[in-house]
Amino acid sequence: MSATPISPPQLRILTTGANRGIGFSIIQALGTHLPDALFLLGSRSQEAGEEAVKGLRKRWSDAGIDGEVRKVEVLVLDVSDDRAIERARSEVERRWGGVDVLINNAGIAIPYGTGKGDLSELRSSFNTTMNTNVTSIAAVTEAFLPLLHASSIDLPKIINISSGRASLARSSSGTMAPTMVVSYSISKAAVNALTIEMQKSERGTVDVYCVNPGFCSTAFNGFKGTKDPLLGAEVVVRLVLAERGKYRPGAFWEFEDGEMREVPW
Repeated sequence: MSATPISPPQLRILTTGANRGIGFSIIQALGTHLPDALFLLGSRSQEAGEEAVKGLRKRWSDAGIDGEVRKVEVLVLDVSDDRAIERARSEVERRWGGVDVLINNAGIAIPYGTGKGDLSELRSSFNTTMNTNVTSIAAVTEAFLPLLHASSIDLPKIINISSGRASLARSSSGTMAPTMVVSYSISKAAVNALTIEMQKSERGTVDVYCVNPGFCSTAFNGFKGTKDPLLGAEVVVRLVLAERGKYRPGAFWEFEDGEMREVPW
């Protein structure tokens, strides 16, 4: 079981790209532990966000949890659009005053490997993926840092969603099959590097982590994953609920076989 959280009456948790997939499951899982938290569900459209909120309330209700009392607000946020980021930041500041936990989950994977010969398609795949998965995390974090600094908790947190394929140690070991989304794997390795730099910059002010949720069965991978996304969300749950100092910040974490582990870079 996860540790009992130490939190203010209303922890404010923003998750980007949360209208489906891992982001959706992260809110669902956290909602079972934090009945008083405010969940800001990042979605590129209001309509998709509202459908996700309905889905969350049903999931909670089906699990015997009063989903109607959980506080979930849709935050329209396209992480690749700077104006949308600025509007979202202004709305959060105006309505809720700050953020206690930022979960950078939004991302894409464009199925294009190497060796196909189409240079323009390859360049587009890499540039779009890096912009969405890496640059946009940097931009969203930069925009919301003042609101994290305004947090009412002892030490606010940033959690960047990475991937097992971001581990150079694992990728080079020969145990992982080749991928047709090379740009995705590279982008997640860059997310890990960005996490290290963020932690160095924010040490003592905000704790920053990157996590591997595992190969979860979501629409993102055509439901080919072998792991329940709720179990994939557990690594985030553990970090959010943990007391200060329990898990090393600036590190790469996963939850496997019932325990938290540091993933080798």
